[in-house]
Amino acid sequence: MKSWKHRRARASLATLLVALTLAACGGGGGGGGGATGGATDQATGLQVSALDGQTYRFSWPPASGATELRLMEKAQGQSDYSLLDTLPPGTTVHDVDIFLPTHVNASYILRTCQGSQCTDSNAVTLAASLAQAGSVLQASNMGADDGFGVAVALSADGTTLAVGAMGEDSATTTINGEQRLNDTAPQSGAVYVFTRGASGWTQQAYLKAANAGSDDRFGLSLALSADGHTLAVGAPLEDSGSAADGSSNTAPDSGAVYVFGRDGSQWTQTAYLKAFNAASCPATACGDQFGGQLALSADGQTLAVGAIHEGSDLSGVVNGVPDAGAINQNADNSGAVYVFAHANGSWQPQAYLKAANAGAGQWFGYSLALAADGSTLAVGAPGEDSDLTGVTPGAPGVTNGNATDSGAVYLFARAGTQWRQTAYVKASNTGAHDNFGFRVALSTAGDTLAVSALLEDSLEATMAGQPTAAQTIDADVNVDSGAVYVFAQDGNGHWAPQAYLKASNPDRADAFGRSLALSGDGNTIAVGAATEGSADIGLGGDGADNDRLNSGAAYVFTRGATGWTQQAYMKAPVGSAQQNALYGYAVALAGQGQRLTLAVGAVQEDRRDRDQQIVLNSGAVHLY
Repeated sequence: MKSWKHRRARASLATLLVALTLAACGGGGGGGGGATGGATDQATGLQVSALDGQTYRFSWPPASGATELRLMEKAQGQSDYSLLDTLPPGTTVHDVDIFLPTHVNASYILRTCQGSQCTDSNAVTLAASLAQAGSVLQASNMGADDGFGVAVALSADGTTLAVGAMGEDSATTTINGEQRLNDTAPQSGAVYVFTRGASGWTQQAYLKAANAGSDDRFGLSLALSADGHTLAVGAPLEDSGSAADGSSNTAPDSGAVYVFGRDGSQWTQTAYLKAFNAASCPATACGDQFGGQLALSADGQTLAVGAIHEGSDLSGVVNGVPDAGAINQNADNSGAVYVFAHANGSWQPQAYLKAANAGAGQWFGYSLALAADGSTLAVGAPGEDSDLTGVTPGAPGVTNGNATDSGAVYLFARAGTQWRQTAYVKASNTGAHDNFGFRVALSTAGDTLAVSALLEDSLEATMAGQPTAAQTIDADVNVDSGAVYVFAQDGNGHWAPQAYLKASNPDRADAFGRSLALSGDGNTIAVGAATEGSADIGLGGDGADNDRLNSGAAYVFTRGATGWTQQAYMKAPVGSAQQNALYGYAVALAGQGQRLTLAVGAVQEDRRDRDQQIVLNSGAVHLY
């Protein structure tokens, strides 16, 4: 039986209570000077408890005579404490949002001051939370094989979360409609919207397509505006032949995109989009899968849609819509990207993008990323075949096929309403079947680009501006450990490789780069490796064993003055660590600096419903 009443699930975080004896100590810089001793006449103890996966409560007994309290933090890699928050005297409890993946080894003290005289406590850490880190969400009507967590999207402030469940089976066609015992549209798909408030995460909406049909896979892709009020949802196997008639089912697997808007807490479907050439293919040769990938500008006014199986042999950029006679089926699975702009209350086609070297089997549009202003677009084509390396400016018509499925990324820029290709990007160590471009991510400003190569073969656990020769050539071309490449744009608009990222525990078939997300400032990257197999739990493990097949993992990297470093190796927490859970299948990262929110999808995690019955492969999303 499916659960219909949503129950907010939160990881059972054991309360961490570390009593500290307040001791006078010299040193301790930052945030208003070091401790000088003798500030109060009462010793106090600092305690910290985890309220959920993102908020930690610091508490202490009253300190008589204090004129100011300072909560201090020594972040990982810092040599001294710096000010986290200044608190008024009399405060005994303070809640702080902490992004645990970059604070695994951080420590905290309470500095109690009376005038210029201050006393520090001994340090506390969050170490006891590592195995149980994170909040966990599940669907309100979970069902077996629903795939909840196949796609995740966060608003810029991290307080609105959309989760796709492409295998959900309800035939409901209304928002927040009937969810119980209604599995008559297998794999029609659904999307769940959650919001975070003072009491944690709660489900706000249950979204279905207005023309929900079996096997449409609604929710396979998602894109959310910065304010969380505009949501685009892809259903790449939807079957209608035009946007004018969503029930025609004359173009099998042509795909569709649905746009939803939020007013207050109420969601409505505002648009239903189809490719202009959805019905131009013969009924037996459809399957373009329009909507397989999406990207949305911060203001929700520019939308890019991928259709990886689109088959025309056009190349380059067509601003507006091509002539009907130009569309053909001469390059199967070459792929295309459709750009829409929202104006005067409706969505209109703005551009039709193809690779400058379009060819069959490229899967152009497999991944998409837009800068915040919607004027820079990255498009991945993991099936592209050239053996070039690095960045080539402009739109070269490269035609060599010397590295099958090595993959490429194409960068486009918009001036006004006109689009043009600005760069052709390859890995620094291009290799056949690496699938470079499987996932792409752009910073808010569009000046940092991250690209995953899901099946890259090196087993090196190092990071550098460019791979070494030893990393370029591997004895086993089928290692498929995966890699992520970072590119940065200089002040003149030129792109160059900046880093080559590998997991700290690279292994065969881990698929590091299955998912990818970049913070707004471009300084934090989250990478999912859904088929990684270690038996570690939570944060802080080393991934040395492989005793939990396909359990999955996520990795967090940050960029500092000396380059990129791995900050965290993440596994599902206690109670969620399972074989074949595919933790890391999808990731989303919101915020910048130290104020970040990370969502990690575990698309095949088994969860318990309201009756405490295990529901196989129902899926879950973990929040940090």
